[in-house]
Amino acid sequence: MTFKLSDIADKLSKRGLLVTGPDNGNATVTSLTYDSREVSAGTLFFCKGAHFRVDYLKAAQVSGAVAYVSERDYGIDLPALIVKDVRQAMPIVANYFYDQPWQAYKLAGITGTKGKTTTTTFLKKILDCYEKSVGGKETAYFSSTLTYDGVDRKPSALTTPESLPLFEQLDHVRQSGIDFLTMEVSSQALKYHRVDEMSFDVVGFLNISTDHIGSSEHPNFEDYFQSKLRLFDYGRLAVINWNTDYRDQVLAAAEASSSIEEIITFSRDDSAADYWVDEIRADDNGQTFKVHHGDEVEEIHLGMPGIFNIDNALMALIMARAYGVSYTIINQALSDAKAEGRMEVYRSEDNQVKAIVDYAHNKLSMEQLIEAAHSLFPDHLVWVVTGSAGDKGQSRRQDMGQVIGQAADKAYLTSDDYNFEDPSAIASEIAQAIYEVNPDAEVNDFIHDRHAAISQALSDAQELEQGVVVLVAGKGSDAYFLINGQKEDYQADTDFIQDYINHYNSQK
Repeated sequence: MTFKLSDIADKLSKRGLLVTGPDNGNATVTSLTYDSREVSAGTLFFCKGAHFRVDYLKAAQVSGAVAYVSERDYGIDLPALIVKDVRQAMPIVANYFYDQPWQAYKLAGITGTKGKTTTTTFLKKILDCYEKSVGGKETAYFSSTLTYDGVDRKPSALTTPESLPLFEQLDHVRQSGIDFLTMEVSSQALKYHRVDEMSFDVVGFLNISTDHIGSSEHPNFEDYFQSKLRLFDYGRLAVINWNTDYRDQVLAAAEASSSIEEIITFSRDDSAADYWVDEIRADDNGQTFKVHHGDEVEEIHLGMPGIFNIDNALMALIMARAYGVSYTIINQALSDAKAEGRMEVYRSEDNQVKAIVDYAHNKLSMEQLIEAAHSLFPDHLVWVVTGSAGDKGQSRRQDMGQVIGQAADKAYLTSDDYNFEDPSAIASEIAQAIYEVNPDAEVNDFIHDRHAAISQALSDAQELEQGVVVLVAGKGSDAYFLINGQKEDYQADTDFIQDYINHYNSQK
């Protein structure tokens, strides 16, 4: 796609963002980027971010950039579009450049503190099952772990990409002739306008709890919460968890939105919601429950444990029903649904080694993980192996520590994606929070090597007569460690524990 620079300047001017335009707008724009390493001849370069340096712009100029978009004039010999807010300008330009690609298919967006990836995965599985039945194509999927846009299938760098790569991926979905896209929408994406210009057929609000509070994310909970609520500005149908904290405020935000045409609520236990559940029964292959909606009653089998996963399944079910998918297809898809690295249960053949791997990394997810462990393994001690990521979400350390201190029987603190921080210092913050709520808590000495910490916990558990389930939380199936800004190869917790149990079984 190509456009004249003057066309883009005109678009920004009409939206009230352009401060000054280029003297000569005849240049042809053939690509968009904010990464100087991706610039080629014809690129419109965006000067974005708190850490932007003029050297990036100079490198872009050398590589063939035809102009730049910025909130300030850097005084170099290159046409400039000076704007009031570069983050607001990016989706406007990207949407224009790629010609509103999101209009070509059904689009679902899901937000929440806990469960976004699992719900997005469930919805993709349902839609894939439906598409297979009608000869359609695989559903596109943008999540915190994986991106599939019909052209590329790759690990995700961000939960929701910045708007320039996001709209390029949206265009890939259109080019591929795909019928459905299901995606996570993060609080950062909503706060920083990444999904501006888009319109979702259906949006979902799962839950809200303290998370992502820190110097590099949200300054306080209110900023985080209000960012999440912005999702309703982009959707037509809103699906809302009746059991979420701050329900009245969430519902009020949806009702106040000029774009929301219909609101559907769901609950795993309250018949006041539009969809609600009863007769929940756990089994070795997941759980079964009955879904009520008006006079309809349908029995659903979900192939994952954890009562909180019923929330995720319900949201996916309602979104699929909004698309006209039958309960037969939904049940077929959910009956063997799995979400990699989430509530993955491991047992040795003699049932002496028991572990659960999960991505739990904040207050709400840790609460739900420990609750699920107690439900799955009654009369067992619950031990937690965890750390916390560096350089973001500092409030998680306090929150998770308090949950562990209140609900778990022992903690093994280790490294997570500590990035530029000291992992032992992060662990000390978690330990302090544990002791604040439980001075007698049992906390193992910090073990830097994550695999060693997992092995120690599993080995110690075998020494006790009472049953123990070891929860390995935080990294799920991630096959990397983020250290000093670089991803280093790492055997995923899921693979490591499977290898541990295979070795254990072979020795018996």
